[in-house]
Amino acid sequence: MSYVAHHATILASFLVTYVLLYNQIQPGFILAYLTAFNIMLLLTLEQLLPYKKSSSPFSDQATPSDLGHFLVSSFGRAIIGGGVLMVATLQGEGGVFGMWPRHLPWMIQFLIVIFVWEAVVYWRHRIQHGVFGVEYFWPMHAIHHDTKVFHTFKAIRAHFLDDWFSYGFEVFIPLVLGAPVEIYVWVYTWNISFGNLTHANIRQDNPAWLHYFLPTIQLHQWHHKVDGMNKNLANNFPLIDILFGTYQHPSTYKKSELGCGIPEMPTTFLWQLWYPVRLLNPWST
Repeated sequence: MSYVAHHATILASFLVTYVLLYNQIQPGFILAYLTAFNIMLLLTLEQLLPYKKSSSPFSDQATPSDLGHFLVSSFGRAIIGGGVLMVATLQGEGGVFGMWPRHLPWMIQFLIVIFVWEAVVYWRHRIQHGVFGVEYFWPMHAIHHDTKVFHTFKAIRAHFLDDWFSYGFEVFIPLVLGAPVEIYVWVYTWNISFGNLTHANIRQDNPAWLHYFLPTIQLHQWHHKVDGMNKNLANNFPLIDILFGTYQHPSTYKKSELGCGIPEMPTTFLWQLWYPVRLLNPWST
């Protein structure tokens, strides 16, 4: 039952996107409607098929902070997304280099964008975890990892600077490539459907082989463990982790806790907003 139910959420999100595109709803509104629909769907499924009953967002004391981070980040996302759509409209077809193959079948265009997207986002994620010795981004990204439980609201928990950095990368890709806006909407649907699901508190009975091909809750939980944060960094394609040597199968789980591993991480929303800013401020003591 759980195997069918959580994959049904993916299909439902794609169906919603299809209906909205068919009715010619503006892309910006589609992304907002889809986000709200997907979150409500997963919250409902968490009540019906919880993995841990103690991990409900309605009993988690950190839920107000999760929602606070989401609301602050959303303002920046609206500005960045609106700006990109405006530039894309003024730019016309073909992207920065004027080379996008719009003559190819829709599915081929979708696959090109999503593979480029996933590769770029993978390395963006590694930068957030301090690859190449760049430590500036980890204090911001640590807010997302600062959680002891998994549920849907943890997917939208991110410091606004970290979220804007991530979102800037994501919207920059289709802008440079010059893919049709509809392709970007479908890629966003893929990304948010799996991204939110992999943080959900849902019982997910997957066969062992599936963890090599699709993102799963168990796969992403390893990444959120204190001693596993440099594993399973790919958003939605585990094969990228396998390619770059950062893959860890859920069957090798160790008994370690979830979290960011920073003892001094503030527990209140406003201090969490200030925490990475203070560390990046050269005049702070």
